[in-house]
Amino acid sequence: MNVRNKRTMPEIFAQCGSWETLLGKNFSIDIGYDDLEMDEGTFLKGWRAESNDAYFSVWRRELKENGKYPYQLPQFLEPNASCDFTFVTGMVPEKSPLVAFSFEGADRLEVMFNKDKCEYADGRYLVRPNDFSARAATIKVTNISGKSVEILRASMHFSWDGQFPELHHPTDGIALGVAADL
Repeated sequence: MNVRNKRTMPEIFAQCGSWETLLGKNFSIDIGYDDLEMDEGTFLKGWRAESNDAYFSVWRRELKENGKYPYQLPQFLEPNASCDFTFVTGMVPEKSPLVAFSFEGADRLEVMFNKDKCEYADGRYLVRPNDFSARAATIKVTNISGKSVEILRASMHFSWDGQFPELHHPTDGIALGVAADL
């Protein structure tokens, strides 16, 4: 969450501590590709590198190739290959949200949530589960694009009004500050 007006920050943080204030608010959960393994001795070098993104990309890839990088992303999918993503959602007390998934790095996927196939619309994969009472969601993603893809970010969005706040928009790129609907 990016709070642009620092004078309102204490009020916003106080609201975040109240279930009553958060009920019915749209929210998004991202699985990022930039998670850090804090006990890795060399990761601090990246903060001094000319390009943090370039350094950490190489660093993560090397850890993943050596079986030391347990994170879900980046995910490489050949045509017709599948993978699972698990989103830790916590408790969602409101019933029947509209759920959408979006992915950075892939534009044609088949997305299955439980046994429901998500419908594609405007860069997102939409589904309305009857009851979302789990504290985590696992989806199956299949690459139907006919080409190899590298998924760099996976997002799960919950909406009660049809709007989907998110840090990464599938067509507009990064839009910081809109992921929290407070």
